[in-house]
Amino acid sequence: MAIAKPEVEWFYHPDIYWETFGLLNLAGKWAVVKKKGIGPTDNFDLVTDWVDDRQTAIGFLKLLKEQ
Repeated sequence: MAIAKPEVEWFYHPDIYWETFGLLNLAGKWAVVKKKGIGPTDNFDLVTDWVDDRQTAIGFLKLLKEQ
């Protein structure tokens, strides 16, 4: 049986034209990830802990994008 690779929902930064931060959903939990470099989109670091709610993860994402 194959294990499906989770897809990241990428968000674009308005000042640059590639993905920087995204949301990752895995087994009902959400986390914010940050893309490494400008290469493939499956190369990322986990930025936040896993949370139960997508809206909470979006709140973390908004705070990170303000910096």
